[in-house]
Amino acid sequence: MKKKLLFGNNIAGVGKSLCKNFVYFGFDVSNCSNSYDVFIKELHEHHYDGIFFFINQKNERLFAFLNYVKNNFPELKVYVLSYVKSNVLMKELARAGVLKCFVMPVSWNKVCYDILYDFFSDDELIVMPEIFEFLTDKGIPSNIISFYFLCIAMEKTIYEPEMFARITKRLYPYIAEKMDTSTTWVERSIRKLSINIYKNGITFKNQPDKYLSNKELISFASAEFVEIYGLKK
Repeated sequence: MKKKLLFGNNIAGVGKSLCKNFVYFGFDVSNCSNSYDVFIKELHEHHYDGIFFFINQKNERLFAFLNYVKNNFPELKVYVLSYVKSNVLMKELARAGVLKCFVMPVSWNKVCYDILYDFFSDDELIVMPEIFEFLTDKGIPSNIISFYFLCIAMEKTIYEPEMFARITKRLYPYIAEKMDTSTTWVERSIRKLSINIYKNGITFKNQPDKYLSNKELISFASAEFVEIYGLKK
């Protein structure tokens, strides 16, 4: 069963933006007004495994809300995104039951990467965090679905090479099923990603000076990942 997260929306739709990163890791995400009363109403009406909300100041309502959540939803994982940088506040939030606090501005990739193991084991993750980190470090944007197609393709290529050997009949259908889409869309999306990667000057070790076919992209990316990270799972 997917883990359910509730995000408070904030200035410039920050909550909605953050939501998107979690979808591709296998979470079921929702967002609501960044209001304590709205959060309490949502928590009573629906089951959630974790919540994210924003704070821009320390106040009594904040800690009253955290105390209410801790007493009424003891299994809920609570995350805070704060516009206030204060070590004292961070410690007070931790004592009040906040699992992790991120200070704005912060990379959504980092937020997502930092909490994955609070919810999933290695075997349950839809995308290996190390592959995610490797590709984002290369400069490939993670806000497009083809990024996650490539992540999954690399993971299966590294650990189940027989799937790579039958990329059309086995690898594409596996990704399509995992991401609830079509094999045609998987193939086309990875091809478009490969072209854009090359146009933006992103290359992998030992690749020829041209944009890569899907099979070449997956192969070169996987080989460089293994060289850097080794085989870890």
